[in-house]
Amino acid sequence: MNRQYIGMGGQGPVPRRAKKGSMNPFTIATNALFYSENAEITRSITIFGLAVAFLSTGFGEAFLVPA
Repeated sequence: MNRQYIGMGGQGPVPRRAKKGSMNPFTIATNALFYSENAEITRSITIFGLAVAFLSTGFGEAFLVPA
């Protein structure tokens, strides 16, 4: 996916805005996820999801307390 950015704005790259009627829901969601203000929340949710996925595999059993 090739993204075009304009300016830095002091907070990282700013995605170029499309015309008002041409943004579909996928584009809106992608812009919201990768916007610099939401980066902390996006990282937290990603780490949580990876931890749940890891613990649900066989490797997660290594962390169980022996009964």
